Amino acid sequence: ISEILEADVLSRRYVELAGPAGAPLSDLKLRIVGANGAVLVTVDVARSAADTMPSRGTWVVGGIAGTSVDNGYLVSQWDLPSSSGTVQLVRVTGSTVTLVDVVGYGTPAAQVVSAPTETRRGQPAPDPAGKALLRRPPSLDTMNNAADFCRGVASPNGANAST
Repeated sequence: ISEILEADVLSRRYVELAGPAGAPLSDLKLRIVGANGAVLVTVDVARSAADTMPSRGTWVVGGIAGTSVDNGYLVSQWDLPSSSGTVQLVRVTGSTVTLVDVVGYGTPAAQVVSAPTETRRGQPAPDPAGKALLRRPPSLDTMNNAADFCRGVASPNGANAST
């Protein structure tokens, strides 16, 4: 997970993923978790089984009104908690659900009700407070959301610039 925008109208909120060009996306899902630990929604990252990470190395999942969205959802199918929440990127293979990445921001739930239960890595990222959460360049993953993410200007499918 490289960027999250939860502070816009529902139909423009998004989660940006980063990865190597050509990596398959069809077995990946985003699980959006509320403050009580309940999974609010699970959405497919890919539109089809043939989707792979583009050469730019980013893929955006979000509301259909957002710009630069690779897989868009209607407002009734998609939302991100404001100020505090958790976004899990999971790989689903048969009945096995494996956590790939997780970002908790603000005050995420202590634990997700269903496995995988992790709601953050290390300390949570800050409350976005009207901005996007950006993975700090050069996209290192220290396994601590507070150290890895900062507030900044939304840049779906663009370079993150820390503030």
